[in-house]
Amino acid sequence: MAKKVRLDRGDADFVDVIHTDSIVGLGTTEAIGHIDFYPNGGDHQPGCVIQPISTLFTEGVEQGVRRLFACDHLRSIDYYIEAMDNEKCTPVGVACESWKKYSDGECSDCGDTGQKCIMVGPQAETFREFKNDKKGKKFFFKTAPTKPYCMYDYQVQVTLAKPEDSSTQRGKLYVTIEGEDDDLSIRLSERSEELEPGEQYSYLVSTKKNPGPIETVKFKWVSYAPTLFDPEFWQGKTYEGDKEVYLSRVSVNPINNGNIEGRKVTPSSFCYKPDEPIKSNKRVELTPGECEEIIQ
Repeated sequence: MAKKVRLDRGDADFVDVIHTDSIVGLGTTEAIGHIDFYPNGGDHQPGCVIQPISTLFTEGVEQGVRRLFACDHLRSIDYYIEAMDNEKCTPVGVACESWKKYSDGECSDCGDTGQKCIMVGPQAETFREFKNDKKGKKFFFKTAPTKPYCMYDYQVQVTLAKPEDSSTQRGKLYVTIEGEDDDLSIRLSERSEELEPGEQYSYLVSTKKNPGPIETVKFKWVSYAPTLFDPEFWQGKTYEGDKEVYLSRVSVNPINNGNIEGRKVTPSSFCYKPDEPIKSNKRVELTPGECEEIIQ
């Protein structure tokens, strides 16, 4: 619609927007504010299939019907209210070109002054000093399907080493993050992928658990042969080597932890011996610090 009949960044000194229902006509995908949040991509919200049914029993028919027809749309209100009430965890939107790039773990840089990681809710006003009246900025974050909706986000980067005897393998990557308060066991790979020596692989991890300060990281990979559904199978790639990879480091970058300092990414690097092979299904423990590099 034309600007004069819809919300627009010219309507106020600072306008921030939460897009939760962009598909069915109740919202828009266009960045129309100074800052636009797109939780879960901005359209279908987790939990909106089950919640209308449970609301019928807990809050009555009126609220149940309301949730049935407008659950995605009403999530913008839910997220905003929780951002005001939940002192332990506040959703943080991360600046990114698209939901896909964010989901693939390609965006986690909060910038020198935190301007690329903005907290949802009244705290979003911290972006006012960086606003552009002619162009909005998109921010993305994930939520849980049920209350509390806020999740703790991490960018995990796995950097493989490339000694002379290394070879390309295929498999899935796993890490265990052991923190001061809790442990997280994470499967990074949604499906088996090519693991190229010397390459870096990035992932976004969202969890309701807060491990606290990270103390130890453990790494494991599991070899998987290509199946009929994988292009590599038809290309004749069998990956029949020694079924081992070489690891340089795993970096764990916390994106939010519920306070102002949590908006700034503080990378934590955990290192392994880059010339020591890791067999499939073998779990190894990494040590924090400056990592050794193999230069060929």
